[in-house]
This record gives sequence, C-alpha cells and structure tokens, in this order.
Amino acid sequence: MHQHHNYTMHTDITQLHNAHQHTINTPPPTHQGRMCTLMKRHTASLAYLEQVRQHMSRLPSIDPNTRTLLLTGFPNVGKSSFMNKVAGVLACWFV
Repeated sequence: MHQHHNYTMHTDITQLHNAHQHTINTPPPTHQGRMCTLMKRHTASLAYLEQVRQHMSRLPSIDPNTRTLLLTGFPNVGKSSFMNKVAGVLACWFV
C-alpha cells in the first residue's frame, strides 16, 4: 500500500509539472510585451553598464595578498605631489 501511494503521488506531481511546463517556461504574452517595453526603456543604461564592465575588465587586478595603497581624490589636489614626496622619502630611507 505504501509503495502504491508513493507511485500515485509521483504520478500526480509529474502530471502537474507537465501540465504547467508551458506556463513555467514561457511568460504570458502580456508579460513579454512588458519585458520588451522595459528593455527598450533601459537600453541606454544597459549599454552604459556594458561599457563600464568592458573598461573595468581592462584595469589591472589588485592582489589581495600584497599591500596596496589606493590614493583617490579630485583633480589638482596634490595626489601626485604627495606620492612623489612619499616615494622620495622612501627612496632616501632605503638607500
């Protein structure tokens, strides 16, 4: 009896899955139209994100196992001057 129950339950689940397979894999036409509208609306943003992704893939990678200094800031605020001073001090220190 127990084995028959498992077979019946499996058969019911399989039939339910098969009956709804089209619904699961294919959204209704109204949803497809909505998705197309959303994709068209966001085409420029998606193109920009693709450009950013391509640019970032060309950037050098940073090894997390080495010490790394990341110096950021607005243009013309002295980042290069700071690095030159630090590099000069370090060069003198290690000579």
